[in-house]
Amino acid sequence: MSLTDCVIYVRVSTDKQDYTRQNEDLKDFAKRNDYNIINVFEDKLSGFKSESEREGLKNLKSYVIDHSIKYVLCWELSRLARKSSVLFNLLDFFEDNKINIYFKKESLWLLDFQTQKKNAIISMLLGVCNQKINIH
Repeated sequence: MSLTDCVIYVRVSTDKQDYTRQNEDLKDFAKRNDYNIINVFEDKLSGFKSESEREGLKNLKSYVIDHSIKYVLCWELSRLARKSSVLFNLLDFFEDNKINIYFKKESLWLLDFQTQKKNAIISMLLGVCNQKINIH
């Protein structure tokens, strides 16, 4: 059986947090679905930070292009970004390069939706993710 290459992207907001749960969940998903994890990219800062401040994310973007990786596993939509403008720019980058991102918590593959439907769903899910911040 041939495994499909992928990379993982994880992010936590503070130095007090760690990536363990995200990594374990995504590695388990990869194993159960025949994905071969080639690399893991990590950021430890707020999802509200700009893309230029996130070394792991910048490295991820370069890596998937340079190595023709077509699948990225991400634990949750808000791990990629919390600001809708940043999130939609990132999603456009991945979509334009035909790189499919799986958001485990939402059980959502980026390229499985038509653009109009995708934008509505992602806006709604990001709103829910950000609402959690206000509750805590």
